[in-house]
Formats: sequence, structure tokens, C-alpha cells
Amino acid sequence: MSENPQTPDSAAQDENKLIAQRREKLAGYRAQRNAYPNDFRRDAKAEELQLAYGQRSAESLEPV
Repeated sequence: MSENPQTPDSAAQDENKLIAQRREKLAGYRAQRNAYPNDFRRDAKAEELQLAYGQRSAESLEPV
């Protein structure tokens, strides 16, 4: 049995509070900096990798 039974209304209120907290945190992150930074820069394309390594065995690709 559940120790803390919730009615549908109280569960919805808890969810709304959680969403509001998350939105507040996101607003704080956005005020300070980019909330979702993307600093990944591609240095190879899938086709290039396939041409370079596609014929090699799994064992030869393992780190030494």
C-alpha cells in the first residue's frame, strides 16, 4: 500500500508546482547564459568515417 495516497487533484497540483519550479530554474539559466549550449563541432562526416574505417575489424578498432 502507498503511505502517501494522493487524490487526482493533489497529484495535479504537485505536478504543476514541479513544472513551475523547472520554469523558474530555466529562466534563471537563461538570464545567466545560454540554457542549452551547443559547443560540439563536427570534425568528420559519417561517409568519411565509413570510408576510412568501414573495412577494419572490431579488434583493430579497439584502443590499445
